[in-house]
Amino acid sequence: LFGDLVSGIISCNGRYILYEGKKLYSRAFTKKQLDYYVHKLDQGKLGAMFVSDDQALKYHLDKKQEVNLEKEYGIERLVDSLEGEFYTFDMFYQNQEHYQTMVEIFKEDLIINDHGGMGSCDCSTIEFDKGSAIAYLLDYFHLDKDNAYAFGDGYNDLTMIKFAGLGVAMANSVDDVKKYADYVTLSNDEEGIYECLKILSEKGEI
Repeated sequence: LFGDLVSGIISCNGRYILYEGKKLYSRAFTKKQLDYYVHKLDQGKLGAMFVSDDQALKYHLDKKQEVNLEKEYGIERLVDSLEGEFYTFDMFYQNQEHYQTMVEIFKEDLIINDHGGMGSCDCSTIEFDKGSAIAYLLDYFHLDKDNAYAFGDGYNDLTMIKFAGLGVAMANSVDDVKKYADYVTLSNDEEGIYECLKILSEKGEI
């Protein structure tokens, strides 16, 4: 998706870091963790998509959800077995009541970030998140925290907004992100990141 735009990517809500095309760090779920999450999914009658290095596992999805995933990832990348390493998962819900059930079931384990009411959401683990990944990178490259700039809009971005030297909220951010951000820029549809970097550059702050 990003091509040559960036030298590295923090993905899977912090649990998977790529740098110059190679895996710099990953934090796969243990067998115990996977079993625990699957039990919770079964408890709430929830569908999910677990993500590995190059494949995705569909778990209790309906036909429409499977078709959408096949379009996005390609049918050859979808598997049915929990064998292998998985780093994160998206969850799927049918209605608002179903969503609230999901939030309640996972409230001690995950930060749930809804995909704009589209019937799916991604999950950040409390034990290792985007803020943890930034801390790892700063240590790896021996960089000062003040040199870390974070841009975000969802609940899964809150930890890095709090941790980074400068946390920037998009105009379309949830209220909690705006509350803890050092700066609020334009929305993601209005070139908000570019606009913020331009202003900071003009001020001589970057």
